[in-house]
Amino acid sequence: MKKHPKDQLFLYYVMERFVIPHLYGANISKILEQVYAEQVPFYFVKNGFPPTTEEQDLSFFKKLYRRYMGIPFKAELNDQIEQYDYINPDCHFCEIGRTSKLVQDSGLLSQIDQALKTYDRVMVTFGPGHAIALELALSQIFNKKR
Repeated sequence: MKKHPKDQLFLYYVMERFVIPHLYGANISKILEQVYAEQVPFYFVKNGFPPTTEEQDLSFFKKLYRRYMGIPFKAELNDQIEQYDYINPDCHFCEIGRTSKLVQDSGLLSQIDQALKTYDRVMVTFGPGHAIALELALSQIFNKKR
């Protein structure tokens, strides 16, 4: 598995989780600065990676974007933003996401498998992209003789 610098991972996650959804219409009643200020600290803290004071400011994200993209950030859908959109088949930076999702999804599958050893059903909430990607593995887990 390829290692990526922490700041590159941070940039990718902010793009995937907050910027792209916002540009497609999520949190439409808020400006991006407000979405970033509310969600970035919560998301990273919740997942065990509390952001530094610097990382909690949108200017930090813009600095990273300029470093990796070579141009200033514009809060609009464009070719540079599309390089982070995981539904784009030519997604330049999605290798980062695919790598992290392998770890995340394998852990999820393992937890489901373990829970089904004790319970006859489990409830899991996750996005439809994960469900599609894991459909074969889920069916193998569900069809195990217990």
